[in-house]
Amino acid sequence: MPKNDNEKLVAFVKRMLKGRKLAALPPLFQMLSDLTRLRILHTLLTKGNQSVGELCEKLDLAQPTVSHHLGLLRRHGLVVDVRAGRKVIYSVAK
Repeated sequence: MPKNDNEKLVAFVKRMLKGRKLAALPPLFQMLSDLTRLRILHTLLTKGNQSVGELCEKLDLAQPTVSHHLGLLRRHGLVVDVRAGRKVIYSVAK
């Protein structure tokens, strides 16, 4: 079990790497090479499920920026989203 917040992120990345073919790794590493995307993943791992607005507030980023990065993370299978009324709630992929 991870001991601190950074170890949670490392454990998540290891889980995402497991079973992937070599050709699938460059896009995954490209997604992880951006600090904003790492901050979003870290927040979701440590604070739990979040809406775009909650992530904007916690990370002090503009809504278009957060939405853009969440879209990229979702397309690469790193986060999932669930609609809750008018909000969309994001969480890390299992």
